[in-house]
Amino acid sequence: MEIVTKDNQAKQLTISDFLVDHLKNIIDGTPKKDVEGTPFDSRKVFLFFSVDLVNSTLFKAENPNWVPVVRDFYEMVRKHVVERDFGSIIQVWKYSGDEVLFYSHVENVESIIKAPSHLHEAMQMALSELYDIHKEARNFLYMKGAVWMAIASENNILREFGRSGVVTNDSGENILMPQNIYFELPNCGKLDFVGTEIDEGFRMCGNAVRGKVVIDPKIAYMLANNRDLWKELVKNEVEETVRIVGYDRLKGIWKGRMYPVIWYTKNWNKSFLYDEWDANKFVKSAYDGDYTKIEFINKIFEDLGLSEGTVKYVKELL
Repeated sequence: MEIVTKDNQAKQLTISDFLVDHLKNIIDGTPKKDVEGTPFDSRKVFLFFSVDLVNSTLFKAENPNWVPVVRDFYEMVRKHVVERDFGSIIQVWKYSGDEVLFYSHVENVESIIKAPSHLHEAMQMALSELYDIHKEARNFLYMKGAVWMAIASENNILREFGRSGVVTNDSGENILMPQNIYFELPNCGKLDFVGTEIDEGFRMCGNAVRGKVVIDPKIAYMLANNRDLWKELVKNEVEETVRIVGYDRLKGIWKGRMYPVIWYTKNWNKSFLYDEWDANKFVKSAYDGDYTKIEFINKIFEDLGLSEGTVKYVKELL
């Protein structure tokens, strides 16, 4: 655990250091108090899923009877994402236009590894069912997905930090305020989330495309470094399904550095429409076979210092 000395007095720990211990606890199955004398018992690791309906605006304009189609899209996506076996409980987070968002409190490492394939299969099954019921949607409406990961602390923890944003434990170590928080919405028992990694996920969703799942680099790093577990759970090689298709600058994310656009799909050879190369620059690159193997994520993290920082916990899972 990296400890930075500040003014030769207190040691300062980043929230990523806590994530190391938290995921260790998940693996060991032994809950432990995070740091003696600090209020971090509410920290949890969450996965977030997004499924969005593609071509919905045009479909609504051309089909006056669009309401039952969108209604069934909501229900079919919910059914296949939530009810299929995943290993951790997935819950609906919110509905936003033609997008359905889910969250899952991570119970095990296997759930993180399976997340992209689980969402992709759920999208395929939901789309097939939608086509069976609504013939007018066939070859018109499609789905795109995203999956990302974040650690969040319960909202009431903020009272412990006050205006300074720092709390000191019994050992004199300064603990920085969490980057993400969760809180219970009134009268419904549902959770909501805010924070930097939540924002990152929504920015990342902008690079989702038809038939693919765009993946958070932290999850991609785990996939690239847990190949045997991936093969055991997903039944293929990670290089066959996960690829870096380009780079983008996401507003407010990674301090303006280039952010890898990483897609998962089960069969790349059959994943594009004949004229889809014109959709955007990332589709064109992938369509032309111009992509980077997922193992390059290690180089990216090394260059950014993330291997020993924000995602240090990933190495603890190897």
